Parts: sequence; C-alpha cells; structure tokens
Amino acid sequence: MESQAIKILSASDCAGAVNEEAVLSAESRLGVRFPMELREFFKSYGAVSGLGIDIAGIVGVNGSSPPMWRDVVVETERFRLATKNRLPSSLVLVSDDGASVKYFVDTALSETVCRITAFGPGSDGVIVAESLSEFIVKRNNDEI
Repeated sequence: MESQAIKILSASDCAGAVNEEAVLSAESRLGVRFPMELREFFKSYGAVSGLGIDIAGIVGVNGSSPPMWRDVVVETERFRLATKNRLPSSLVLVSDDGASVKYFVDTALSETVCRITAFGPGSDGVIVAESLSEFIVKRNNDEI
C-alpha cells in the first residue's frame, strides 16, 4: 500500500487487523479470491471509516450496537440480492459515495490487480482507480 494511503488510513478509525482464516472465510462465502492489496488491507485494518472514506472490510460484530464498520461479505451479498445478481459475481463491493454510486473490486482480473470500478447513475463500469491505494487517496481528496 502506498505511503499516502497509509497516512490517510492511519488517521481513520479502523476495525482492526484480521487473520488469514477470516480472509479465507470471507472469500469462501463470496466465492472469490481477493487481490493481494485488498487481502493486505483486511489483514492490517479490517475495515475503515473516517475522513470522508469508508471501506468495507472484514469485521466482527459485538452484538450490542450497530457495527461502526461495513462488512464486505454482508455488503456484497446484500447488493447481489438487491440487484438479482445483475453484475458479475467476481465484483466485491468495497465502498460507495453515500448515495447511489457503489465501488467494486473485480476479483476476476488477477490476484494482484485491485482495480476499483464504479456502478451507479452515469457511471456503470467506469474505472475510478487502478489500485485500492489510489482509490483511498482520490476519495480523501474528493477526486472521485
């Protein structure tokens, strides 16, 4: 992950690192293999919320209150159900703009490429970042 993205993430609220078992479980539930950068993000931060950026991740649920962080499995499954699987199953929902645009990682590209693609009014299939790091920096700078 790029240093500028790490600086942004470090200033945000993080759910906390998860282990390989949690990553493998999420992959199994979604039927995908996450790209390396996304796996590293989960293992370092879990999920992130703050400074205008919200990245769904792998999180535990404390049961007593609504979770502060969004879970990548729950968000992706919810979107798949709502859209009746209209988009390819290789897409994993990692963020949104707070309104109608959703941002996805296409896990079918490769185990190294973590390209972020937007889907929503006027932006279906638009590539907004070539990496998770670039996406984090652009979202932080209001460039997306």
